[in-house]
Amino acid sequence: MAPPIVLTLVATDTLGNQTTSAPVRVVPDTSPPVVDLISPIAGTVLTGVTTMRAKASDDSGLGQVSFFVDSRLVGTDGTSPYTVALKTDTLWPGHHLLVASARDQAGNRSDSAPVDVVVERPKTVFFDDFSDGDLKGWTVQTGKWTVQRSNDVPPRALFSASTSSASTISTTQLKLTDTIVDTAVTLVGWPSKATLVVATHYQDRDNYDYLALKGDGHLQLGRRLRGVATTLVTVPVALVPGDTLHLELRAEGCVLGARVNGANIATARTDGRVVLKGAVMLSIQGGAAAFDDVAIAPIAPAGG
Repeated sequence: MAPPIVLTLVATDTLGNQTTSAPVRVVPDTSPPVVDLISPIAGTVLTGVTTMRAKASDDSGLGQVSFFVDSRLVGTDGTSPYTVALKTDTLWPGHHLLVASARDQAGNRSDSAPVDVVVERPKTVFFDDFSDGDLKGWTVQTGKWTVQRSNDVPPRALFSASTSSASTISTTQLKLTDTIVDTAVTLVGWPSKATLVVATHYQDRDNYDYLALKGDGHLQLGRRLRGVATTLVTVPVALVPGDTLHLELRAEGCVLGARVNGANIATARTDGRVVLKGAVMLSIQGGAAAFDDVAIAPIAPAGG
């Protein structure tokens, strides 16, 4: 506990006369609140929408409780019981650390012990790891696409190389709206003018929403509508030839989101007046790339 502080008030009139108040002893609040993340518990496998729930208290009054996933703020609550809804389909499949952080009225803060949980891959409507060695479920639009052999690097992956024109392939017979597309991409040949695209809502070569990696070290989110491509956001991203990246393109309503290796990289909003619905498309131009573990999952509604 901090030592007490003595406060006095001095009043001065226009003639310079002063009066000092009686001293008041106060004890500053330096004690942090107590907080515990009580749900979910460690080791829980999460799917769909789950509730993060915390118990918190403070002797001088609690301000609010904030909830974090991998150090990223996902919500706050100022009223007990302290809860926030977590849509697990916004998280990369695998292990994540959940933490609740409480702040009292004096600004003191404390964090709960981290809770390690596992996010399960959302139920997919399409998944291909190319272990069968063929292109079943895919339609080649342009260029040449092959499945790597088991002794290739990377093995058993969807490969294409292109120089001037784009090589393009799309899923067959999928008409999707709110969707998550994720894939592991190896940058086999990656000059500065290369462009790699993961697209959803693909209707034809003139209409789709996309995530694009550029050889100059940038990621773009955009929309191609009636043959006109509009870049909605551009952000820098580290791209090294030979690296394998986990890419995720999320399309929900008129919002697009991009994640690279599990980290949120960019979001953008499309023109909500036009809602596209279509397949998933992959493309490489001016370089070479291998795609693996292509997973397509519908986004769960907010209710569960």
